[in-house]
Amino acid sequence: MRRQYPVSTIRLISLTTALFALPFCVLSAGQNAVCKPSHLASKVISLINCNTATNPKDTEASTRQFIADHADDLNLPKNHFELKLLGRKKSLQGQYARFQKIINGYPVYNGIISVRQDKTGHIRRVHSQDNTPQNLKKPQPKKSLATKATISQNQAEQIALQSLVKNAQGKADLTIHEHAEKIWYPNPDGSLNLAWKMLIVGENPLGDFRMIIDAANGDILLKQNRIQFFQRGQGWVFQPNPVQSSGITSLTDQDNAISPLPTSQLINVTLRGLSESKSDNFLLKGQFVDVASLNNRNYSPSQYPGARQANRKYFYNRDDYRFEQVMVYHTIDSYQRYLQALGFNDNNAIPNGIHQFPIQASAHWYRNDLSFYRPFDDTLHFGDGGVDDAEDADIILHEYGHAIQEAQNPDGGCDSGDDCEMRAMGEGFSDYIAADFHASQGNLAYQNKHAACVGEWDGSAYSKTIPACLRRVDGNKIYPDLVGEKYDDSAIWSRALWNIRAALGSTIANQIILEHHHALPVNASMSMAALEMLSVDAELLGGTHETALRKAFCARKILSKAQCTISKNKKITVYTNKDSFVSQAYANTNNGSHERLKIGGGLNNEIRTLLGFDLGTIDVKKIKSAILELTLADSDNQWGMYGRPIDIHPLRTDFAEGRGGGYNLNLWPWRIFSKTPGVTWNCPADKSIINNRLDCTSSWSGGLASPKKWGQGSGVPVVQTNNMTGKVRWTVTDDLKAGNHRWIIKKTFPETGQAAYYSKEGAAKKRDPTLSPRLVITLK
Repeated sequence: MRRQYPVSTIRLISLTTALFALPFCVLSAGQNAVCKPSHLASKVISLINCNTATNPKDTEASTRQFIADHADDLNLPKNHFELKLLGRKKSLQGQYARFQKIINGYPVYNGIISVRQDKTGHIRRVHSQDNTPQNLKKPQPKKSLATKATISQNQAEQIALQSLVKNAQGKADLTIHEHAEKIWYPNPDGSLNLAWKMLIVGENPLGDFRMIIDAANGDILLKQNRIQFFQRGQGWVFQPNPVQSSGITSLTDQDNAISPLPTSQLINVTLRGLSESKSDNFLLKGQFVDVASLNNRNYSPSQYPGARQANRKYFYNRDDYRFEQVMVYHTIDSYQRYLQALGFNDNNAIPNGIHQFPIQASAHWYRNDLSFYRPFDDTLHFGDGGVDDAEDADIILHEYGHAIQEAQNPDGGCDSGDDCEMRAMGEGFSDYIAADFHASQGNLAYQNKHAACVGEWDGSAYSKTIPACLRRVDGNKIYPDLVGEKYDDSAIWSRALWNIRAALGSTIANQIILEHHHALPVNASMSMAALEMLSVDAELLGGTHETALRKAFCARKILSKAQCTISKNKKITVYTNKDSFVSQAYANTNNGSHERLKIGGGLNNEIRTLLGFDLGTIDVKKIKSAILELTLADSDNQWGMYGRPIDIHPLRTDFAEGRGGGYNLNLWPWRIFSKTPGVTWNCPADKSIINNRLDCTSSWSGGLASPKKWGQGSGVPVVQTNNMTGKVRWTVTDDLKAGNHRWIIKKTFPETGQAAYYSKEGAAKKRDPTLSPRLVITLK
C-alpha cells in the first residue's frame, strides 16, 4: 500500500506575470526575510535564511508567489513554464511541498523544487535543481524547444528492453511497470533533450530499471537500477543475532543446524499489532508488517508456506523456514514503534508518521546471498545464501532503512548512476540505524568493544575479520577520501552519525537525523546534508547542539574552514516565577507548593504540569532561540519499550499558582499553606482551594478550554523512557516571539508512565537553583 498525495497543476504563461497577479495578500520576499541563493550541492540552488509569511487560507498559492518572487535567484525559465504540486508532507518542523518543473508541457527530469515551511507557515528554505537550459533563461518563443519525437513510444520501450535482455542469465523476465512518457532530460552542458522515461521491473536481470531514451536518435541517456541492495545478505530472528547476544565471535551457521549455540540465544518476544481479520488466517500480517502476502515467483507456497498459528504462538527453531518470518515481523514492527515514540506519528494532531503503514516482505525470496528493498512496489526481499539473511536483525533493519528514506523523500537519490553521495548517505544511514537500535542489546562486554559492528552473524559466512562485520560505523574514512562507490563512501556518513549519537544521545540524534531527510534534493552532497541538520537543530532545538554537530562533521571533513566555526551568542537564563501540576483524578486540588511537578496517568486519569515565566525587559525581537529546561527528579518504568513522547503547548489562559500542598497519602487532608486562589484541573484560578470544590466562573479541562482540542506541540517532543534521569528540553522560540510565556506539559497520548520534575520549591529545598524550571534564551 502506497500513500497517495493530492496533485494539482497551475498553468503559468509567465512566472513574472501570472503568478504576481494571484488575488491574495502575502508578505513579499523582501519583508522580514533575507533569502540568499547558495550552491550547497552540485546542480542545486538553495535559498537559505528565509522567513517569509504565507497566506494560511491558500498556502499553495502563497508558495507559488514566493517562487515567482525568486525566479531569477532559482534560475527558472522566463516563459512556457509550469509548476505541478507533487504533494505535501508534515514533519516535526512544519511541512514540505515538492513541485515538478514542466517546460512546454513536459516534465524536466529531476526538476524538483522543495519548499520547507515552519509551524507558523513561514517559508524558511528552498532547494531547486538547477537544470534550466541557457536558451530559456530569457523569454523565448515556444518553438525554441523541439517537442516532436523521431523515436516513437513503442520504439523507445523496445530499445530499453533489448538493452536489459543482454544482461539476463538465461531467459529474460522483464515487465514495463511505467510506460514511456516524454520528458526533458538535462545534458551536462545545460541543454535539454526531449526523451522517453520509463520504469522496467525485472526478475532476470533483477532490478527496478529507470530507463531514459533520447527521442531524437534512440540513444540510452540513463540506465539506472533503483533497487536498494544490501551488499551481502540479510537475516534475522535473534535479538539482534547470536554473535552479539552471546559475545562468541566463532559461531557459524552450520546450515541451520540445531545446536546448543546458537540455539541457546533464542528469546521469547511479544509480537504486537497482529491482524485480527479472519481473512488473514492467523498469518504474520499486522499494522506495520506483512510477511505473508508478497507473491514469491522463486518458490512455490508449498516450499515456504506462511507461519500460521491459530493460538498466536509462533515458536519455531532456526531450522524451520517460518523462524525467519517471525524475525522479520518483530524487527520491523519494533522499529516502527520506535519511530512513533520519537514523535513521528500519524496519530499526532498533525500527522507526521514515517512509513506508518504495512510493508510487505519475503523472508525467503531466493537462494542468493543478497537482500534488497524495491522502491517501485515498496517491498523487502531477503536471500538465503550463506547465513539466511533474515536471521540477522542488523540486515533486516538496514533494508527497512531504505524504505524509511523512500517514504520521507520519494525518488531521492542520484541524478545519474548508482553511486552518488546521496546513495552513499542512504547506505550509511541504514548501517547506522542497525547499529544504533541494537546498541543496548546483547553481551555487554562484546558491545563495549563492538557496538559499531553491523551484521556480524550474516558476515560469519564470508568475512575474515573478528568479529565478522559486514561493515562498521566507527571507521576512520574522511570526506576527501571519496571514491565514488556507495558502500565504501557510506563509512564517512555512518561514522559522522555515530559520533553525533555519542554526543547527543540516541533520541535527540535520531530526531535530527530523520527530520533532515525531508528537505534533501536529488543529488545532495554530504556537506549539504550536514548543513541541513544544523538548520534542523537551530529551528527545532534552538541550536542547542550546534557545537556537537559541527564537531562531528568537521572531524570527517564533511564541513571545513568557516563552516567549523561555532557561533558565539549571548545567553541569559530566566527561572520560572510560578509552577504547578493538575490531576484529573483530583480535579479540584491545587499543587502550587509541591516540591515536584508531575506528569502521567492514563485515559481519564491524566496529570499535567503548568509553568509561567516573567521575561521582564527582554526584547522578544532580539531572541534567536529559547529552550525550556526541566530536571527529572524521578520516573517509573511504565513508559514502554521505547519510551513515549511528551509535548509542550503554549498556555493561552493565565493561571494562579496557588499555595496548595497537593494530595499526599501521608498527609490527610490536603496541605493548604494559604487561602489564595490556585490552579486546578477544573479551574485556572479556583477561588477557594481549601474546600475541594469547583469555585470559578471561567473553567477549563486540565488547561484546555472546551470544546477545543490540543494542536501540535511546540518544538520536538521529549521522549520519556523508563527510569530516565537528567535534563529534558523543549524548544519554545516561536512561542516567545508570539508573546506566549506560559506552557503546559502533557503526554502526547494518555498511556501508562509517570515522571516528576523539580519545581522551584523542590529546587529551593535542595539549595540548587539549577534544578528549577528555566528558560535558556540566546540573543541575536
